[in-house]
Amino acid sequence: KRLDFSLSPSSMALLVIDIQQELTKIDDASNEYKDAVAFPRMIANTKRLIEAVRANRGNEGAHVGSEIIFTYLEALTDDSRDVSLDYKLSGPGLSNLPSPSSPAKLLPV
Repeated sequence: KRLDFSLSPSSMALLVIDIQQELTKIDDASNEYKDAVAFPRMIANTKRLIEAVRANRGNEGAHVGSEIIFTYLEALTDDSRDVSLDYKLSGPGLSNLPSPSSPAKLLPV
């Protein structure tokens, strides 16, 4: 455990990045690490983090502190020509991002 700094619920936030359906598709028939272990574990851990942060919000929906911020990457063009070279070189899953005609859909967490 890290004890060198404390977290204060009234001044913290959880930033959830790119937890969207298109980028976390799980192929149940695959034995690849990402499908069998990494994505299911990441999704479960993200849900646990979100639940913990929501529990810090206070009683009776006071919504004090412990904000949750969701952000995602989406191409500005339908053919993804505006996506960076890094994403294009990362394979078809990242080179064809959600776009204006097929918007990003966040996972229900």
